[in-house]
Amino acid sequence: MVTLDAEYHNKCLVSLYNKVRCTKSSTEPDEDEVNHGIAFAELISYIEEVHGDNLIAPIFYLSDLVNLYSKRLEQLGCNVTGRVHSTRLKNRILSYFPEMEAHSQGNKVILAFKDDVGSALRNKSDIDADSDAIHLARAAKIVRREMFKVKMGFNGPFDARCQEESVPVSLLALVSMVLNGPNIESQSSCSTGSQHALTLSQLLLYNSSKRHRNEPTDSFRHNQERETPVPIYIGMMVHSKTRKRELVDILFSLGLSISYDRVLSISTELGNKVCYHYQHENVVCPPTLKGNIFTTAAVDNIDHNTTSISACDSFHGTGISLFQHPDDNHIGFERESISVPDDSHSTNKLYLPESYTTVPPVPVCKADSPVPKLAGPNRSYCEQISDAIAVEYR
Repeated sequence: MVTLDAEYHNKCLVSLYNKVRCTKSSTEPDEDEVNHGIAFAELISYIEEVHGDNLIAPIFYLSDLVNLYSKRLEQLGCNVTGRVHSTRLKNRILSYFPEMEAHSQGNKVILAFKDDVGSALRNKSDIDADSDAIHLARAAKIVRREMFKVKMGFNGPFDARCQEESVPVSLLALVSMVLNGPNIESQSSCSTGSQHALTLSQLLLYNSSKRHRNEPTDSFRHNQERETPVPIYIGMMVHSKTRKRELVDILFSLGLSISYDRVLSISTELGNKVCYHYQHENVVCPPTLKGNIFTTAAVDNIDHNTTSISACDSFHGTGISLFQHPDDNHIGFERESISVPDDSHSTNKLYLPESYTTVPPVPVCKADSPVPKLAGPNRSYCEQISDAIAVEYR
């Protein structure tokens, strides 16, 4: 470009900068920008709260505000490389508080309000009911916009971070502010991802709807794409412990759990997945067992009230327990998960392989079983036992 005597055209360069600025402003903010905005809003709330609750106008050291801001960003999951730019943070605070001034004292910067008149007027305007209602409506609109972008689906297991990933950051931050206070000091002392905040955020997302429907509470319809882990877990756990439909329906009417019909639908779907897995492998073996490990089985009868004459309450079955014996050389491997086709998610039940469910009758021989004669001498020691054990445990 130098040899060609290329030159910059100022108008073209300014036009390029304008296009880039328009592109940046039109795109939606990413998660880091949202977290930076949340941390700054909490910092502003902290300054307002400290200034309003003290009889003497307080002073703020810029270094302390930077430390609080940096600590809050790390808790929100932002990658803070190096130190936060203190001058930019100071300019943002001063732009929000016109009545505040910055004073240099040696190598420290102190932020203080000019007088108490400006702060009193600002606190008076914040108490105004109309202003509070407008702020609440704006906060609800911002959070709902993020809530209805969330789409999820329950496929069986709960991942380690399923609760954090099921709710948007703005909703979790708002619930944490309501529980622990909006200022940055209280938010830093309490973790945003606490179970209380996560539970309430998931219930809010689960019970939210885009449009109000004129229908009773017990027939309220929930969107399966916004079924969070907490109501699913509560419904499945209560049903497995009590088997009572009435209790599950009461929790559903309170907005704490999924409905009883949804519990049965999930149970059928999970059963179909397990049965499809068995049919694919042609053997009934729990998917959690590892492969290439020596496995033993213990079989025993299960008898319950076998003396019943009517046989309505009696039960006779067989229980099989599998035990795996890993060692340092053979720790096994995770078995391949089998993908289930979409048509198996219906409410129609699948069944176990016929070879497992159908047990042919076995005649009982009343006479003693014949024992074959021993061929060769009777020896108490077998040289092949070590080779047989090695083959058995390979």
